[in-house]
Parts: sequence; C-alpha cells; structure tokens
Amino acid sequence: MPFSLTEPSAESQPLGLILQRIALPFFLFAAVLAGLLLLSWFLILPIFTSVEVAGTKHTVESLRSYRADLLSDISVAEADRSKYILPVHDEAYLALRVRRNAAPSFLSLFADLTKVASSVATQPDAIHLSKIQYRSDGKLVAIGGDVRFVGPRSMTVLSEFVEAAKKHFKAEEVALPRFVREEQEEIGPHSPFTFSLRL
Repeated sequence: MPFSLTEPSAESQPLGLILQRIALPFFLFAAVLAGLLLLSWFLILPIFTSVEVAGTKHTVESLRSYRADLLSDISVAEADRSKYILPVHDEAYLALRVRRNAAPSFLSLFADLTKVASSVATQPDAIHLSKIQYRSDGKLVAIGGDVRFVGPRSMTVLSEFVEAAKKHFKAEEVALPRFVREEQEEIGPHSPFTFSLRL
C-alpha cells in the first residue's frame, strides 16, 4: 500500500475530531474578542460617547440623571415664576390685599372729608381744607385748613366740623385743634386749624 501525504477528507473524519481541532482556535478567538470588547467598553467608548455640558463631561448614564435633575429644576423654577407673575394664590399676596382693602384710600378720605365739611357749614366754601395726610401704619389722618366767610361763628363751625368728622369716621381718638380766631383783610375773621383723627 503506497504512503500518501494528503489529509483524509472531511467526509472520512468523524465530527468529534473536527470539533476537537477547532475548539482551541475558536476559544482563543472568543477570549481575545471578549477582552477587546471589554477594553473598548471601559476605555474607548467612554471617550467617544462622553458629552461636555456646562464644562462637565457626562456619560450616557449620567446624562439621563442630569436630564431628570434639569427637568425637576425647570419645573420648580416655572412654579416659582408662576407664583411671582400670577400671585393670586400666594399667601403673602393675599395678606397684602387684605391689608390694602382694610385701609381706606386717600381719595375716599378726601371725598368723605369734603362731604362732612359741606354738611356742617351753610356756605359751600366755609371750611377750606389745605392739608390732608394719611399714615396707614398708625391709621392716623391729619387735617389742616381754616374756617372762613362765616364771621364770628368760625370757631363754632370748626367745633361742629371736628365733631362731625369724628362721628363720620368713628375715630378712636381725636387730637383737638387750637380754637383761635384771626383777622385777615382778604377773608376777614377766620379760624385756622390742624387736628388729627386715629381711625
């Protein structure tokens, strides 16, 4: 029988022998591939997949948490902005509105004082108001002016005006004016006054 250098054909070799011969190269290839994949996963991919946001590098995982934090911060900021822009339900705003509505306005004070002055004097311009100040912190109204064109009755009209203003505003306390009568050429006898009401 002559000697042959040719390999036996795959058909003549058993399957177990084929698997045994390729097992070591396949295992080496799989081990090297797995090692390279692990190295690229931990060393190379973070370099190419990291993103710089606001001067800080983020990976894909940290970007998800960073986005969630940003969205929560945005929702908090929007709620704060809505509170400042539309402060209808804000407690401080409601307290300020209650204080503002409780305090009388200057225009209503002026209108009420003018009405009281016209109801006391028979002449429409007898009580001349030259100064009205309102301090909301102490609820104090300071009134200044003079009573004129009523002759010697100026102090009587002034007394009636003070009593009518006290009654109209339901004042807790009244700092009475000085009841004096002075003479002036243009307006004749008149009584200048300054008094205050604590509402």
